[in-house]
Amino acid sequence: GPMVRPCPSESNKEFSKRFADLVTATTGYNNDMVARSGPLSIYAALCECCPAAVRVDANGSKYGVSETQFNKCLQQASFERERDRRGKALNKNDDPV
Repeated sequence: GPMVRPCPSESNKEFSKRFADLVTATTGYNNDMVARSGPLSIYAALCECCPAAVRVDANGSKYGVSETQFNKCLQQASFERERDRRGKALNKNDDPV
């Protein structure tokens, strides 16, 4: 039959939002942003701190959250999405700020 895409559990979605709130802080600076992907992203921190909550590949928890799903959760939780047009941001390995 058709392959069903795994979906993160509601508790993992809620956990994702709480984790992001815990590890970030609002500042008065407009360019204080966190990467959506790469080694400096909140998702990378989640993978490091709570590997059971994520699904990084077919071998991960089928109830875990993928990077795309994690970012969607954060947008729904009122984290703003901002495009970064600086050239150095493209490789996502360096913090361009």
